[in-house]
Amino acid sequence: MGSRPGRPVWAHSQGHNEGLWKMFVDFCSGRDVKEVPACDSALARADLATNEASCLALIKAGVLDSREASRLAAALLDLGEKIRSGHFHLDPNLEDIHINIESFLTKTAGDLAGKIHSGRSRNDQVACDIRLWQRAMILNHLTRLCDLGDILLKCSLRERKTLMPGFSHHQRAFVTTFGHLMASHCQALLRDIERGVEVLHRVDCCPLGAAAGFGTSWPIDRDYLMKLLGFRDVVTNSLDAVSSRLEVECETAAWLALWMTHASCLAQDLILFSMEEFRWIRLAPETTTGSSIMPQKRNPDFAEVIKGKASLVHGALASLLSLGKGQPSGYHRDSQYSKPLGQDIWREVSAIPTLFKAVLQTMTLDRIRMKQAVQGGFLEAAEWADTIAQESGLPFREVYGAISLAVDDCRELGCLTLEAVNKALRSQKLAFEVSDKTAGQLSSPDLLLARRCSSGSPNPEEVAASVERYRGELASLRGHLKTSQQRWLKSDQHRLAALRRFAEKG
Repeated sequence: MGSRPGRPVWAHSQGHNEGLWKMFVDFCSGRDVKEVPACDSALARADLATNEASCLALIKAGVLDSREASRLAAALLDLGEKIRSGHFHLDPNLEDIHINIESFLTKTAGDLAGKIHSGRSRNDQVACDIRLWQRAMILNHLTRLCDLGDILLKCSLRERKTLMPGFSHHQRAFVTTFGHLMASHCQALLRDIERGVEVLHRVDCCPLGAAAGFGTSWPIDRDYLMKLLGFRDVVTNSLDAVSSRLEVECETAAWLALWMTHASCLAQDLILFSMEEFRWIRLAPETTTGSSIMPQKRNPDFAEVIKGKASLVHGALASLLSLGKGQPSGYHRDSQYSKPLGQDIWREVSAIPTLFKAVLQTMTLDRIRMKQAVQGGFLEAAEWADTIAQESGLPFREVYGAISLAVDDCRELGCLTLEAVNKALRSQKLAFEVSDKTAGQLSSPDLLLARRCSSGSPNPEEVAASVERYRGELASLRGHLKTSQQRWLKSDQHRLAALRRFAEKG
């Protein structure tokens, strides 16, 4: 029987969670079947906010009298309702979001609407719009990354004793745990969140009031504009306020590009360990896709798509940097092309933390098979060398040479024996003999981990300590985000309340 209508030809049973399955199908199909909205439609709410703030600043400056203030405030409130309800649509004949909104206000409030552009340029207006939009996107993404961090920490703690081989150069290296692997991804994620908070700090500055880049003779209070829009500071120099527009998108892209490198690493781990050759991880059916010709396939397409998207983000970053390298100070039209790049990046990456969360929460581990995989491959060899050097006082490099000979002698067996090690020590004229007790400890994967006493090692106690430390760091970062979010919400409430007061006076 062929695929049912409305389902991809490569779809298999979506398991028990159809909503989750649809989310993964949507993510993997990407823009193959979806239209991309106009860039300025994304900036409608941000441009509304800059107009609301401009209106109130002009009222404060005495540029608008009470009658004008009332009419413009009412028009802005009406516009806000239409934008929030989805009934405001861009007219491509009006060039951009700024002119579209000005045209709407003119139809609603008459020629008076032309006054709202006093002391303002589209240069500082779009710079402010982009900062407002990027600010919201960064905050939402950081919140999702924090949620992903919670899942990684829970997994790390739960699986801190789940044995598995660790790899170096794609070869088995030492005994580790799945919990330690997840903790490593969590620490990288914490750095990504820290960087994001720093980027947010720099983006959260107000350029409005800089006009075309050279200030204005209108008595505009830039600090008042800053507070109305919830920014933490003003971009003081008017020329830099306009020139730094591209920097906002570049720095955000650079942050996301590095995070996507880490996301690709996690994706690759999930691909590798869910392969039939490993079968340490079983991905939930809802999170995988099938083949159009091979019915048995359950492909980790989401992980492959994430790796592909990483390349897109890296390329977009290079394009953004290139846009700015040849520009003199001030605003120039080449910057217009940063807008689709900056928005495309977010369009590609926004869903990834939620997908990872779903994968980690629904996958299952074959712990028995993982433990069996630590047998053989000489995963104990490094600890034999360390232990002998510690107990004998011999130089590590000399002991390392002897253990290398013992490994060669035991190659077919796949693990070191006491006899082979002591034979190698004698052949190298090293005056030390390993005891049966020590050899027994070095043949146990659990005891090998227990011997790792350095902080941050795969020792289950160290993993638990790391999880506790990371949990505290994550809580602190969440606190920073909450503070910023509350400031923005308070400014939105204050701005809208002020507009309503003026509108009611009419």
